[in-house]
Amino acid sequence: MHQGSSLRVPFVLLVVMVLVVAACGAGASPSPSSAAPSTPASVAPGSDAPSEEPSPSELAGSKNFTVAFTSIGLSSVALLAAIDELKTQGYTIDTPEVADNNLIVQGVSTGEFQFSSGTTLAVMIAAKTGAPVKIIGNRIGNEWTVASVATIADCAGLNGKRYAHHSEAAVSTAMGRNWVAESCPGTTPEEVIIAGSDNRANALIADQIDATELELSDTISLLASQGDKFHVLTSFSETLPDLKPSTIYGNSDYMAENPGDVVALLTAVLAENQKISEDADYLKELAIKYLPNVNQDTLDEVAAQYVELGLFEPDGGVTTEQLEYTIGFFEDAQALEAGLTVDQVADLSFLEMALGM
Repeated sequence: MHQGSSLRVPFVLLVVMVLVVAACGAGASPSPSSAAPSTPASVAPGSDAPSEEPSPSELAGSKNFTVAFTSIGLSSVALLAAIDELKTQGYTIDTPEVADNNLIVQGVSTGEFQFSSGTTLAVMIAAKTGAPVKIIGNRIGNEWTVASVATIADCAGLNGKRYAHHSEAAVSTAMGRNWVAESCPGTTPEEVIIAGSDNRANALIADQIDATELELSDTISLLASQGDKFHVLTSFSETLPDLKPSTIYGNSDYMAENPGDVVALLTAVLAENQKISEDADYLKELAIKYLPNVNQDTLDEVAAQYVELGLFEPDGGVTTEQLEYTIGFFEDAQALEAGLTVDQVADLSFLEMALGM
């Protein structure tokens, strides 16, 4: 059991896995501009350079790939809708669900899965060891909160209390531990692991834990159903808006060979984000479609808050500067070894192409 006053997270299992992957010959991948398109771009008379960037249809792509998911919640609905839209365009896309974030990162590193999302910290740890994984965009803005029983007034009140996290490698875990250490040094909760924000909300209701990190949608439902029993201790959308907990990432080798698939996926996600940002009712429709157990009693409020906070970002939601900040945050929290660069962990040129469409 790891105490909240110590921020050094033991990622031995994950690091061992990605070291094995890295040892198998993983290397840096070229950007999409260096990957050969299936149809050459036109060349202007008297010029050796193409007159314009190739379109997604001109970029090489298999149109057949896998996007892995874990703990599907509201933050995933735009990505799921984008995948369904691509299927109508002739793409074949599998969407397996895997219980553990670390196994998904390992699967993307080995090429078992081509894309996934979330767990930015685990991706950065894998990239630091040389695994062929790179961030290409953002799934959703920082939607995380810390909720607790009402008898805990502030983070100092967490001392000795049962504080649940998703996993050792989860971004929400690092945020929660950092918040406790920075806001009330010396506080030592009794930490437990319960995967899934909704599962941890249910554990709160069942009096199995006293506090936990929750996605905003689960927090709203918790407060609506349980009255004065629980409250929010902090909201990371307000305190850590530039931190990127839930990015979209892929296998570098696959993306270098199939840049058309990457740009098509991001373009479809951006289109869904735009629709959501313009109409909270559209977000409700997606939630009902993809989340059969969604709490429809609170869905109006949930959709309104997500749209008001701009959590589904039509501009892609991630910049080099924000990734630098995110790397620095995890290094300061001693969850990530120092020395990682944005170029090692991300390739935003795909996103730039998608935004240029």
